[in-house]
Amino acid sequence: YQLESPWTDQDGQTRSLVSLAGRPQLVAMTYTSCQVSCPVIIADLKRIEAVLEERSVDAGIVLFSLDPSRDTPAKLTAFATEQGLSSRWTLLRAPDDQVREMAALLGVRYLRSQDGEYAHSNMISVLDAGGALAFQQKGLGPNLVTSTIDFMTGQ
Repeated sequence: YQLESPWTDQDGQTRSLVSLAGRPQLVAMTYTSCQVSCPVIIADLKRIEAVLEERSVDAGIVLFSLDPSRDTPAKLTAFATEQGLSSRWTLLRAPDDQVREMAALLGVRYLRSQDGEYAHSNMISVLDAGGALAFQQKGLGPNLVTSTIDFMTGQ
């Protein structure tokens, strides 16, 4: 949360990353028009969220958009509604240079193709309440989600 660059959330509000401090955050870099891995990342995060709800674990979920040119606040809001995302979720966008900076900090690699799609790392990161990287789930699927749940719930 030491980055001072502002991000814009799904409500069109400018936010600093320090606004996420105070509780752990599950973090992923995705984009709303993705048809391949991003829906799986969202599904994995929803599985984790369901267990956190059952076990009364207070944590947020943050999606950083890889595609700020298409992921406007209105598009992020519509996506959150379509996906039935709860109030735990924060969707953020920023200019390309800030997206690159965040990707570098999280170890997410991505490349935009000529057709406007993105090839990217499939990763869910856990930031502690102070914003330090505490855990990373590299890859997708139920077996990996279990390791993230175990980390989040202290199992």
